[in-house]
Amino acid sequence: MTEAGNENATATTANPADQGGGQSRIAAWQRFAAFLCFGMAVGAPAAQSLTALRFLPGSSVVEGMFALPIFVIGIVGLARIALAPFVDAFDPPILKGLGRRRGWTALLTALLLALSVPILVMAPAGNPIGAPIRPVDVVLMLATVLVAGALLATVDGLRSVQPGRRWQGALATAQYLGTIVPAALLPVILRQPDSLTISIFLCAFITAAWLGLWLLPGREAPSPKLFQRPELEGLLRGEQNLSRGGKAVTAWLYGTFICPVADFFRRFGGLAWSILAVLVLGDLATNLDTSQILQSNAGQLTSAHVTRIGAIRNVAQFGGTIVAAWLIWRVGAARGLAATFVLAGAAALSGLGAIAAAPSIPWFMIALAIGAVAQGAILIGFVAFIARVTTPAFAAWQFSLLWLAGLPNSAITVLRNTSNQMVGVNGTYLVFLVLLAAAIALTLWVGRRLDDSVDQG
Repeated sequence: MTEAGNENATATTANPADQGGGQSRIAAWQRFAAFLCFGMAVGAPAAQSLTALRFLPGSSVVEGMFALPIFVIGIVGLARIALAPFVDAFDPPILKGLGRRRGWTALLTALLLALSVPILVMAPAGNPIGAPIRPVDVVLMLATVLVAGALLATVDGLRSVQPGRRWQGALATAQYLGTIVPAALLPVILRQPDSLTISIFLCAFITAAWLGLWLLPGREAPSPKLFQRPELEGLLRGEQNLSRGGKAVTAWLYGTFICPVADFFRRFGGLAWSILAVLVLGDLATNLDTSQILQSNAGQLTSAHVTRIGAIRNVAQFGGTIVAAWLIWRVGAARGLAATFVLAGAAALSGLGAIAAAPSIPWFMIALAIGAVAQGAILIGFVAFIARVTTPAFAAWQFSLLWLAGLPNSAITVLRNTSNQMVGVNGTYLVFLVLLAAAIALTLWVGRRLDDSVDQG
């Protein structure tokens, strides 16, 4: 493997004591608090839209429990992918003195507030959430979700360039916690939410991003200009049969979209395909359908059980993120990811036990908790692993592309249904356990090649 990432200077500078595993405890907690704030700013618009639109009268879109969250998450993901290459390649039109990624973060936060203030001003006090929502409110709320997705791209870039590879798990956990805090606090703080109080709530959490920028230690080093990259000199000075404007457009497209991809394969050589295989195989092996566990125990569930299920899942999933952060800190990103696959195997085995013991509420709750722990851990494991293999100069775009490296959910569903028909539900669980074993072996092999058991800084 050829590791040629050193020529891309890290986008954050700090004191020597603040590098890698030797960074000061104060700086570590500052980073943790900063990404907690960034997570809250990203999660607040989604929480507000989900709360308001779910009770939109007469809307068939929100009748199901999953249709609206998937829709909102889809908007966030689309905006994240769309802006990521521009965050890497261009400085923001204003606030350039903060640095490229910090400048984009501050600018997008200001835009979020600019979209949120009209909601706040137009929201009549005491207007209950169940009351009709005007079309302009829906447009503004969805616009805030779109900008929040763009803000997520800048946060991806900021997180990936922080010194200390093994801190990625802790930073991802902080960001995840911040993202779920708005949705968790909304029903607690606002027992009878109305449009005005929710709008105030939204603006307060969005401003947390500015607090995060103030807390984030170190200064962002100047990023290279797009047309100053060595890879583009041939396009700009070559003898192609293109006009000067044509060369500039070609160089712009190449430098923005192709250079990050080419850089990934140039840095890792043949190992790049193994890294992609880890992401694809890991995504497939950890997407085991657990609906059979619920179906086998549905007749025994009461309304009290349903309430308890939500609390167990939330607590266990966050516990899984903490477990993953600790594992990544101890053994590195790749080995930490392999350890989360082991947790996924434990979840599959507990699911088999719950199906065999059905109907049994205790077994069902145990399987539910173990599965939620595995889900939270796997999320952080993938974030830290992807951040480990990105280049600081292309962190946002590479992170977004690698995050999409898994199979589409529709393809996984087809494979899972085919397996159910051929070998039955229990056989499918065993097939996924075999896939998990293969994913663990491949991830450990990649980890040895990356040599990430020691913090690389």
